[in-house]
Amino acid sequence: MALTNDEFSDRGDSADPRAIPRQTRVGEDPAAMAAVLRREWETVREIGLGACVGIAGPDGLGEAASSRVLDGLGKRLLSLLRPYDGIHRYGADRFLIVLPRLAETHAPSVLDRLRQAVAAKPVPSTGGTLRPVTVSVGGAMMLGDVSAHEVVQRADRALESMIRRGDSGIRLWVPEIDVNWPGL
Repeated sequence: MALTNDEFSDRGDSADPRAIPRQTRVGEDPAAMAAVLRREWETVREIGLGACVGIAGPDGLGEAASSRVLDGLGKRLLSLLRPYDGIHRYGADRFLIVLPRLAETHAPSVLDRLRQAVAAKPVPSTGGTLRPVTVSVGGAMMLGDVSAHEVVQRADRALESMIRRGDSGIRLWVPEIDVNWPGL
């Protein structure tokens, strides 16, 4: 169940030299992740089309999750993305997903479809067994009004606010999340 272009703006992807090249594996280099975010932020500011940054974390696995489960989860997420989307490891047990050319009105349904597709198919675990895995996803829109770093922080706060409430699923950042956030 790969994402389709139905929810996305079209700006001639094949002719766009700034398009994110097709990833063949989950990125693990923080500098490469920062470069993708910076490039997408610049594109959003120049062209005006939004993007969504999502942070996906496995439910109930935490940092103790085996690397095999996390590798399987990353590959599963990668297989669901469009050729110009990006995915990178983020911290010990999370994945940062960059969804360029995504309209804000479609972001919740796209993030939820990713979440549902992960839950629909188990991932390899230790000993060659398959393990069902679910994820929760926090998201934030990149509209060029704040830095890429702040967009990532907003997505992370959206995910954390959901976890703190004991919820799972998807949540897009809204200003109300920050009202009671420590340190803001």
